[in-house]
Amino acid sequence: MKVKSMAERNERVEAALAYAAKGLAVIPVFGIKNGKCACGNPDCEHPGKHPMTGNGVKSATTDEQKIRYWFEKCPGANIGIATGRISGIWVLDIDGLKGYQSYDRLTDRLDDPGDSWIAETGGGGAHRYYRYPENVECVRSKTALVENIDIRGDGGYVIAPPSDHISGNPYTWAVDPEMNELDYCVEAWDRAFRKAGVFEQSSAAGPEPEEGEKVDRIPRGMRNDTLFKMATGLRSKGYTGTEIQACLSAANRLRCDPPISEREVAHIAQSAVKYDRGKGVADGIKEDPKTYKLSDIDLNSMEGPSWIWENRLSTGLALLAGAPKIGKS
Repeated sequence: MKVKSMAERNERVEAALAYAAKGLAVIPVFGIKNGKCACGNPDCEHPGKHPMTGNGVKSATTDEQKIRYWFEKCPGANIGIATGRISGIWVLDIDGLKGYQSYDRLTDRLDDPGDSWIAETGGGGAHRYYRYPENVECVRSKTALVENIDIRGDGGYVIAPPSDHISGNPYTWAVDPEMNELDYCVEAWDRAFRKAGVFEQSSAAGPEPEEGEKVDRIPRGMRNDTLFKMATGLRSKGYTGTEIQACLSAANRLRCDPPISEREVAHIAQSAVKYDRGKGVADGIKEDPKTYKLSDIDLNSMEGPSWIWENRLSTGLALLAGAPKIGKS
């Protein structure tokens, strides 16, 4: 039996923590041992793919302490990433050659789905990750959307690199989350999934801009800061967290280019609520100290120093310097 090295064991822990740091909730999944599922059932129907926790995917978390405990206690565990609103993602699961053939037919009809993190599964398939869509109550996990293609949404999960596949090959990143920003699927795919009921639309979707109405866009790199300032401004006027989140969601959808996830919007709103009602973001920040030029100071009008030690040490800020061992103390 091959024993995993310390480096290999640490790799699982660090990978799981890196996913959690991106807001992806993770769970430990039975790995592969001696060519079989580590669960111990020789007839396991889902080797290397079912959760080790009693509550399954409901146990998924971003808590560092719990993740360390899981993966240090079970260093051979595979890493599962919960899909859906909890992680702000959904995944297009392409299973093998037939899955790629179905995917090609979809792209012929709907065009390429857009920028994505892409993991190769080790079994000849792929997982394409996308940001959770806007104004959607849930993304339905759906098996066999078309032949050999599944949707992993709310209540689902996928196995993530560097986990082991039953084929003996590891899961690997073809497009790495550390180097690429996740995006929404393109409009044609979004529209098709809403029509098919995969993206169950929210009844609370905000209004579209009026025709001819000018909307100032908030570019990438300014989105979080702008929304936070907006949130604290609303908080200073006495708005509740629910009201602030609703306003931010509308601004995010209409102005942010591209919009951030609803989970990020909720976090910004929650952060703003921590400010005392009636105070904005700047109220707790001291003004920069006033600066003067030498020409601004009338030395003749200044009072003389107040001495603690006559002609040696005055009140206020002072520096007492001298060679060692001459009695400064």
